Amino acid sequence: MRWMWMAASLLVAAPALAAVPDPTFSIVDDVIALNPSGSCAFHVTVFNQFDAPINHSHVDVDFGTCPVSLSATQAPGFTVSGAVISGFTDPSGAVVFHIRGTGAGACTVRVIADGVIVGVLGQVNTCASTPARQTSWGRLRNIYH
Repeated sequence: MRWMWMAASLLVAAPALAAVPDPTFSIVDDVIALNPSGSCAFHVTVFNQFDAPINHSHVDVDFGTCPVSLSATQAPGFTVSGAVISGFTDPSGAVVFHIRGTGAGACTVRVIADGVIVGVLGQVNTCASTPARQTSWGRLRNIYH
């Protein structure tokens, strides 16, 4: 009977331990940029301590006191609360933010996954909108895709 209790406790505890984001394995883009149209991509991929991706991890990009103004209207699945934009990772542990807003400058941006800081950036940049005509994309297409 005792071995059944121990086995059951291991089965319950193992998934909880596996879902803790690990900043060592998680990947955050080195540059964060925004513009009013949200055409700039900011990638975050969350991994646990076993280097396994975490599905449905709640990711916050916290601009803190950065000189930015986030639009209340973001892409579907993303929410804004003050200076924080939030989204969830997919089964591969990835989330791609297309942040709509204005402003730029040197400041501290924290990237937080399930309460764990997985990245810190020291500046917010603006980016130009991607040209509407694909024939004019040239090198820009490689940057944004």
